[in-house]
Amino acid sequence: MFVSGCLCLHLHVSSRDTSCLLSICGNVCIHRYYFKIAPSEPYFLGCVPQRSIDFTTKQGSRRRILMSGWWGLARHVNYLGEMIQGAAFALPGYLVTSSPQAWLYFLFITSILTPRQHDDDELCRRKYGPMWEEYMRRVPYRIIPWVY
Repeated sequence: MFVSGCLCLHLHVSSRDTSCLLSICGNVCIHRYYFKIAPSEPYFLGCVPQRSIDFTTKQGSRRRILMSGWWGLARHVNYLGEMIQGAAFALPGYLVTSSPQAWLYFLFITSILTPRQHDDDELCRRKYGPMWEEYMRRVPYRIIPWVY
């Protein structure tokens, strides 16, 4: 299902256009950066995180909830990247073929991640207690900054 847009292009386009191939390769590179390299970088666009909530759990371990960078924009902004990637894979297939089959992965991943963020919020609320409530108050958006 992940490659439904690519499969749609392959099955319905008689001449393989290099621009389609380049767009798919570009999407793969962006996906690799966003999910493999960017999460391991300690800073957001080269900036040191300025805001966080530092606290001690009931078990006595020190924890920090970041409120700057990506996680200062939305609580589950990493899900947005996966949804954008699904749309980026679907769009070339849909534009060339007009087949709704190209959007299967995007619809699948959106339908999985939207309810999951509710579950994640509940788990974090139980784990972090009032600190998570404070984080939710300071970062009100769930997935899409300034929208949802």
